[in-house]
Amino acid sequence: MIQEAVSEGAELLVGDMKADGAFVQPHIVLGAKPGQRMWDRESFGPVFTIAVVDTVDEAIKLANASTYSLTSALWTNDMALALKVARQIRAGKVIVNGVTYGHESRFHQQGWGGSSGYGSFAVESFVNTQLVSFQSEESKKAYFVTDI
Repeated sequence: MIQEAVSEGAELLVGDMKADGAFVQPHIVLGAKPGQRMWDRESFGPVFTIAVVDTVDEAIKLANASTYSLTSALWTNDMALALKVARQIRAGKVIVNGVTYGHESRFHQQGWGGSSGYGSFAVESFVNTQLVSFQSEESKKAYFVTDI
């Protein structure tokens, strides 16, 4: 996937594109795009892809260009904008200024379709519930669960 992305114009910032059996060193790729396997599929490896955008609308469009919809991350100093953007991202969880793993075991994993599945099969299956988690500088968390 990395070699393919680089051959199609992406830039390799970190890594050597070598594998040792099932092990691969961490890689950072700049400029992969929707339609490329690096963008459209999960690598299940320590591979980080960076996309540079000029507008918030472009960022939302790229976030929703994936068929995976479990968790997303959003980094900003503007919390009002974060909530507005979070409501437009097609994901079961939107983590603001924090990591996308280890969140809220009581808030079950649910996809909003595509490769992540179609949620759970309970009452919650009939509404799109989204967790928006704001990470503060003081390591306090504020959670908003919204029905969209």
